[in-house]
Amino acid sequence: MNLRISAATWILATALACALCERRRPLFEGLSFSRVQCDREGRLLRLLPASDGQKRLWLSLGEFSPLLINATRARIHVGTAQGQAALALRLSSLLVEGPDTILVNARRRLESWRLRALYGPNELLEAYLNLSSYGPGISGAGAASLVYFGKNPDQLTLTEAVELSTIGELTLRAKAPEAASDRSAASARGLRRRT
Repeated sequence: MNLRISAATWILATALACALCERRRPLFEGLSFSRVQCDREGRLLRLLPASDGQKRLWLSLGEFSPLLINATRARIHVGTAQGQAALALRLSSLLVEGPDTILVNARRRLESWRLRALYGPNELLEAYLNLSSYGPGISGAGAASLVYFGKNPDQLTLTEAVELSTIGELTLRAKAPEAASDRSAASARGLRRRT
């Protein structure tokens, strides 16, 4: 039994060392992105899917609404060591695809350690906002903001930012864009009535 544990520990240590020796590469490497079509006044006409069928935009952290960034940070507790680990693990589950098997989960753990070693918390948060699923065919908060609310992600209201951060967390139960837009419009109407 001790021999098995020693061998497993050695394999994990070797794999981690190899993962950490890997070069630091852009977290969006190998992805294709959507094209945005706007009218003459700059209003969104449509967001064309990337080559893999996903609606995806890569934006820097500064191009997202501070309200969305803060809502996402609060939801994941990014300011804490435990939150950093959770963020890296969530990001690794987006980068290492496959069923929840022991081998895939071990690869995700190794990838999360590598991510924490090579990238800072803001880089990980930026990647998480850009790679998370926000419903069928929608990757990233930038594309989700355009699809759900018809606006750039730096123009979100507090209600929209909280809703978008929630959709990002509930990817398995994400509703169709029309339903989210209807909820958002209803929330906005309710907010206006109260003020």
